[in-house]
Amino acid sequence: SYWQRLHIERQLVGDGDEPSILLQLWELQKHCSPCTVSIPSKPHRMALDWCIPPHLAAELIKDWGMRAESVASSCVGRSQLALRANLLKTTREELLSRLRGVGLPVKTAVASPWAVTID
Repeated sequence: SYWQRLHIERQLVGDGDEPSILLQLWELQKHCSPCTVSIPSKPHRMALDWCIPPHLAAELIKDWGMRAESVASSCVGRSQLALRANLLKTTREELLSRLRGVGLPVKTAVASPWAVTID
């Protein structure tokens, strides 16, 4: 998408990389099978796959080795939002009911007996 390309370009410009080449490869990759497009290095492939700067991808590879992809995947995306019920004013069940009443996808939190999570 336009926003993903813009994000990648902004991340690459500050690192001295050549953004136009990587963006062209990214565009080509959308229309080809993965084995027909060659990204110059593993950090650049991770930068494109996970929308992170190449220098961060290189650091993840250096620090985490074979687990770098899973670490990168855990760094992107939305995380759950946890809310703690104020037991002086309400219970967790009442909080769940009120939040569901306004259409929020909430469930009880596993880690705390007073918390709910919004997905």
